[in-house]
Amino acid sequence: MEGVERHLASVAASVRWNELPDSTRRESVRAVLDYLAAAIAGYRFGEIRPALARVVPGDLRGEASLIGSKKRASLSDAVLFNGTMGHAVEMDDGERLGAAHIGSVVVPVALALGAHLGRSGPEVLEAIVAGYEVMVRISSAVAPSHTIRGFHPTGYCGTFGAATAAARLLRLPERGIHAALGTAGLLGAGLLEVDRSGQMMKPLHAGRAAEAGLLAARLAEAGAEGPVEILSGPRGFGQAVADAVNWDCIMAGRTDVPWAIEARYIKPYPTCRHIHVPIDLGLRVHRELHPRAEDILSIHISTYSHALRETGQIKSPVTAAMARFSMAYCVASAIVRGSLTNEDLMPEALRDDTVLALAQRVQVTLGEKQEAGYPEGRPNAMRVELADGSVTLEAKFPTGEQENPLSDTGLDQKVRTCCGSAIESTRVEQLIRAVRALPEAAVCPDLPAICSVN
Repeated sequence: MEGVERHLASVAASVRWNELPDSTRRESVRAVLDYLAAAIAGYRFGEIRPALARVVPGDLRGEASLIGSKKRASLSDAVLFNGTMGHAVEMDDGERLGAAHIGSVVVPVALALGAHLGRSGPEVLEAIVAGYEVMVRISSAVAPSHTIRGFHPTGYCGTFGAATAAARLLRLPERGIHAALGTAGLLGAGLLEVDRSGQMMKPLHAGRAAEAGLLAARLAEAGAEGPVEILSGPRGFGQAVADAVNWDCIMAGRTDVPWAIEARYIKPYPTCRHIHVPIDLGLRVHRELHPRAEDILSIHISTYSHALRETGQIKSPVTAAMARFSMAYCVASAIVRGSLTNEDLMPEALRDDTVLALAQRVQVTLGEKQEAGYPEGRPNAMRVELADGSVTLEAKFPTGEQENPLSDTGLDQKVRTCCGSAIESTRVEQLIRAVRALPEAAVCPDLPAICSVN
């Protein structure tokens, strides 16, 4: 469709803090806090961190802080590292229609570049709103065939969101944003084969998208021109990565919220989002029935095809990365332990015979009702067969969706839980206050620097 790229650039250029609805401004602040929580957890528990820290060792003289570390690095290395940490334990936000994780791509670019350039808090938040808008519009337009083909929207669509945020903070005009988008479309990468093996590498999709988007914007600032019709051209993004493109998603955006950032979900559990309703149901079983694991004969979960394909295959995970995509293990842990935290995915926890035995009795199958309800919701039904009878539970929206939201208090608690004992409580509270104060900040503080672990 002619003109979609210029239209996106125009939308991105139009974001003005004082003109945004209160609900959008509130969600932009929550997006920053949520990203930082996920990235701290990623630094503490992500399997990829030791290897990436050797490749991006950092020093004390770099342009931007590495989250979790006391070191700094170049802007490009910092956003690579910080974006990867944001997705490293599957606790980052997302948007269900486009199936992309946005915060771990857009927010690290905005925070690093905003602090480096001395931009104000509102200007950084404007860039984040614009980045979310562009990334969600594009990922929604190519769904669902984009993911069915095997592409990961976080990596492929994320470059556009990161480039938008960076271009806004570089104060590029509309034409410059258009140029950045053109180059960004040449740089995306991310294949969902990583869900089947090599799961440790999946977080790189977010980090590389952030790094690539920053590069695209900086090239545009330097005068480079990307392809004019990168999305709609005969050999452009739309034709290459999807069976069909819904151009209305790009031209009109979402109609249910003023800005796409308000459609984001927040993850309370460090797993693939498709497992979150089953975890919610498993926790209800633990709280309401208090069953002994040996009294559970079987657990039958009816879900939709995308969840079955991505999370219904693994029953005996041997790494945390595998466990995050194992519906059987996560449900068994929720029922037996009454929790699903990063600690429940550590090596010792993965060797728990009681949980593993129960996971073998979990059956995941395709349900017609559940298939019909996705992607508008994430419906799941769980039937627990006990020695003295059975119980069936159902839910459509997991905790953290806009239809089942996580409160500000709950989000603050997520930050505290992700930090744990690795960061002093006084610094955790300092971080929360600093993020909440971004709308009044004359200069964006170096938020990742507050997040160094003890």
